[in-house]
Amino acid sequence: MFKKLFQIILLTISFLTFSCVSEQEQLQNYQHKARLCRYGSNYQKSIKYYEKALAVGKNINIPLFTTLNIYINLGENYLNIKKYDKALHYLKKAERLSSKTILKSYEYFQIFELQSMAYRGTGQFKIALEKAHYIYVKALKERKEDKHFHDELAAKYAILISSIYLDLDDFKNALKYMRQACDLAQNTHNLLLKKMTSEKLQKINHEFQIQTLTAKGLYFLKKKQFLKAYKYFSKLENITYMHRTSDGKQYAMANYYLGKLFLSKNEYFKAFEHVEKSINLIKKIDGENAEKLLYYELAALISYKLDNIDDAINFQHKAVFHSLKAYGSNNSRTVITSYFYALLLSRAKRTDEALSILEGIEVKAKKIFKPNSLANKRITALIKKLQFSK
Repeated sequence: MFKKLFQIILLTISFLTFSCVSEQEQLQNYQHKARLCRYGSNYQKSIKYYEKALAVGKNINIPLFTTLNIYINLGENYLNIKKYDKALHYLKKAERLSSKTILKSYEYFQIFELQSMAYRGTGQFKIALEKAHYIYVKALKERKEDKHFHDELAAKYAILISSIYLDLDDFKNALKYMRQACDLAQNTHNLLLKKMTSEKLQKINHEFQIQTLTAKGLYFLKKKQFLKAYKYFSKLENITYMHRTSDGKQYAMANYYLGKLFLSKNEYFKAFEHVEKSINLIKKIDGENAEKLLYYELAALISYKLDNIDDAINFQHKAVFHSLKAYGSNNSRTVITSYFYALLLSRAKRTDEALSILEGIEVKAKKIFKPNSLANKRITALIKKLQFSK
């Protein structure tokens, strides 16, 4: 009897051992397939294999580090397909588990780096900055252990911080951290990182210059200090001219500002010369509808000031078209743009066309604006005036 019982115990142990070995092999197989899919950028399939690996891992006693590694990879995969909430779900699990196991320095940093990127994706820039700044400072503190390795990490995180500041249109801080990234990259053996940080620094510096010159030019234009405004806008034109082949939009916008400046000074021919440059350039590079709206609207106003009513009508008609494309018909911007189009038509004695447009926007204006708003009053007044003149 004892012999039979002993045989049963041996068989049970053998079965359990075989089962564990089989599941261990299955786990490794799933992980291997998941990695191959990830390297091939097939993130959805990689996620499925990692999830299968997790399910198998629950049945056997796998090391915490293996589970943590799967969490990190799942987080990265979800980040790559822009499912940021799912990415954060696994990355937070990885962070909690990291306190229970010994991690390599890189894996620890990776958890927070990916979290920062995921928070950035959700638009939670404050948390994204906190996570990125934490690992940036930590990498700098640990430079004594391996200077080249930690300088490379710190440079990467400085780039990440700079990118988040760019999302916030904070060019000053973006420039500050990109300079730090550039300095740190010089201490590494990574030639690609050195090149990338240098190029990014130049680009941000260029953007910062443009933002500063634009802000100063607009400030002095508002104050009617035209000489100072011209100083900054002409500098803006010169800087953007050099980059017009790669980013013609900025050069077009610089000429738009100069057009506005000369319009304010009643120098209509100079004003039209600049806005015409904007229009010709934006046609070539297929700019945004919102930008085209600005240029055509300004061209219409300048043409009207030059007594070229037909040109003014044509430009304003294009402005309405691009406003519809950019904002839709039930939008205050489109209603106002259409009103000025109708006004120009009325000045050209094209009363029926003007009335047709005004009657179309009157209903929309009442829904969009307050009853006693200036927009509603002007639309109603122009309708009555045109009806009376018929």
